[in-house]
Amino acid sequence: MVYTSVLGGFSGIAYVTADCLRVLRRYPHQDEARFDMSAKSVEFRGALVYLSVATLVIMGLGKPVTLVLVYAAISAFILPVLALALLVILNRGSVPTGLRNTWWSNTLLTVCLALFGFLAILQVKESVMGFIG
Repeated sequence: MVYTSVLGGFSGIAYVTADCLRVLRRYPHQDEARFDMSAKSVEFRGALVYLSVATLVIMGLGKPVTLVLVYAAISAFILPVLALALLVILNRGSVPTGLRNTWWSNTLLTVCLALFGFLAILQVKESVMGFIG
């Protein structure tokens, strides 16, 4: 169970990081099928190496609890950031009218942002207290 969680988390973070880098760099023809995101890209492999080395360094220091606290604090921000991104992106004028958020979607996303934002703050507070002792 732990193995699949770590493997899934690492590959998911590596894919998201690699895709963000690809989009931010605005590769020419990035939307063509031959430039699809793959596990063979330099960005994906770089993110995997970074995640692996950082984890091994923290484990080598004899403080695996630190790794758990850092992971919990970072992952607490995934849902609030996702809700905020959906609010911003799907309300832009450049999005076709049929694909934009409705008032109902905006209401639910705002509730999710507030709830998960509050929970993220609580998790970070708990993680910081774990660091302090």
